[in-house]
Amino acid sequence: MTEIRDYRTTDVASWLRCRLLSFFDTEYYDVLDAWTRGDAAANDWYRRSGFTENYRYLHVYKSSQDGADGFETPDGVNDIVSAFMHAPISAEAGMRERFSRVHVCRQYVRPV
Repeated sequence: MTEIRDYRTTDVASWLRCRLLSFFDTEYYDVLDAWTRGDAAANDWYRRSGFTENYRYLHVYKSSQDGADGFETPDGVNDIVSAFMHAPISAEAGMRERFSRVHVCRQYVRPV
């Protein structure tokens, strides 16, 4: 009899991956798509698990401490207190100079 490894007590992410891949093998899916930000452990796990990075862009947060240059408010609105924006990865240096909170968002893909 084949022994089935119990991932649940030691490696939940691998157990979930195993279960998902088993499901996708029986359905009409050909690519798994996953998104994550700057967590090194998460990025390493995706790479170790057969995912490749396909696309990246920036999550940019404007706080009240960041300058308001370039921002316009609609009539009746006094100030922009915060904002969440997307920016191309090519603008990373400028975004990091201007805003205190910038994250690289990565898309990983894996054929199934």
